[in-house]
Amino acid sequence: MDMKWIETFLVAAKYENFRKTSELLFLSQPTVTAHIKHLEQELGASFFKRSGRHVYLTEAGRRFVPHAEKLAESYYDGVQTLESFKQGFQRKITVAVAPYILLQLFCQDFLALFYIDILKSKL
Repeated sequence: MDMKWIETFLVAAKYENFRKTSELLFLSQPTVTAHIKHLEQELGASFFKRSGRHVYLTEAGRRFVPHAEKLAESYYDGVQTLESFKQGFQRKITVAVAPYILLQLFCQDFLALFYIDILKSKL
């Protein structure tokens, strides 16, 4: 199973529109259709009901959406962890800062640089 199939499925499920899916993912519409067909064949279920130019999520598709979201999230978390490890990071640290403090820290430096630029331009 290819993660691109899962990505395509999730976007198509959200919009129920293969043309919009192709535009958002920068794929051709036949590629979107092929990704969906491959996924449906792999899992032995039909995720979309096709009616002319319209597609509708089937009950199987609705039931698969949360699992596909978990698959995608887990995959991208794994990729991010691996990339961090390859760059030499050993741990992930999360720092929480109140917005007011954050503004003071960054705005002071920005305003100081801005003020210096104004003074230089007047000279």
